[in-house]
Amino acid sequence: MTKRRPLQRGGDRRSGDSRRQSRQLTEKQCRDIMTANDAAMNAGEPYTRCITIIWGKFGAHDHDNRKLTECWLRYARRWARARGFTLRYSGVQEWGEVNRAHVHLLLYIAPDHLLEFGRLRLARKWALECLKLKSATGLTDMDQLYPPKTIEADNGTYEAKLYRILHYFMKCAPADLETSLGMTGLGHAQWGQESLCYGKRVFISQGAGAV
Repeated sequence: MTKRRPLQRGGDRRSGDSRRQSRQLTEKQCRDIMTANDAAMNAGEPYTRCITIIWGKFGAHDHDNRKLTECWLRYARRWARARGFTLRYSGVQEWGEVNRAHVHLLLYIAPDHLLEFGRLRLARKWALECLKLKSATGLTDMDQLYPPKTIEADNGTYEAKLYRILHYFMKCAPADLETSLGMTGLGHAQWGQESLCYGKRVFISQGAGAV
């Protein structure tokens, strides 16, 4: 009989290792986030939306951040497939004194479906479904990104905003990584912060970069 490898830091295999704790991103996780961004750009599918979902203010236990985020992503992937495109995403799980457990996500949504995504407030609708709630003011926050349609039209605005978001995503990484990863000066968040999280900390779509 093959021996089962014990999980680190008290993880639970049946719950997706939701009790494993971490306080900062690793260098590998930061590089995976950057690789996913490069892959999206190279595929002609750059991120078009940034979503924050604040699970913890609405009764979710801190341990449930991973499970709720994966629930939300299932809704999003299913919706994208039905419209003929593959959802690209990368995101980070965090915890804060005010918002408690929450997640920041960058998404590629095909341009032809951006209007529907916003008009139907799908980010909020799916989050409510995952929480099994009918309403929750302030549950989600969405920022729009407008990739240039041609290289000639790119004046650097999109890239600057995108890298400010990526820089913010990685603020809970060791401070010295900001320089070694070439992220110095790309955003205003202070690196080296800590945020206690349980289970999977980084979410990256399949094929967009290893986690």
